[in-house]
Amino acid sequence: MNPLSILLLGPPHVILSGEPIHLGRRKALGLLAYLATTHTPIQRDSLATLLWPESNRSTARANLCRTLSILTRSLGRDHFEVDHESIRLCADADIYVDLAEFYELVAHGRQGWQGDGRVVEQASRLPQQAAAVELVRGPFLDGFSLSDSVFFDDWQMLQTENVNREVADLLARLTDGYRR
Repeated sequence: MNPLSILLLGPPHVILSGEPIHLGRRKALGLLAYLATTHTPIQRDSLATLLWPESNRSTARANLCRTLSILTRSLGRDHFEVDHESIRLCADADIYVDLAEFYELVAHGRQGWQGDGRVVEQASRLPQQAAAVELVRGPFLDGFSLSDSVFFDDWQMLQTENVNREVADLLARLTDGYRR
């Protein structure tokens, strides 16, 4: 299986076996980004509504099938777990998602916090926190939007706010840790 990298922290990029992939459709990139942020199967109806909120159910599901076909042709079917009701990225596939690494590094850094909110930073945690900040090349899906999907835009805005909040927290902890 070819390694797949999905970069969402900044302008979105998809890289397959070291080569940039242009998916050709914004909805395909939107679907991939959404799947990359979840770790459970997503119901097809939910995805269809997310990406084509103005379409009726059958049209939205048909659009979803076409978009999924673009993804599987471009990236390989082995990166996806697909059935009649749900879709997800394959848990066993060689897939790197910068957002997942970011949150893993953030969680590791939180282990240095006491319950009262005071930082008990150990020097060994500072490099992981700095690495998390360095992963962020810009806002979540910077420069990307789906103008005809308010639900996707709302989800994207929430993800952006979450990442921004985590970055601000990381920077505060790094500043305090290096100051000490």
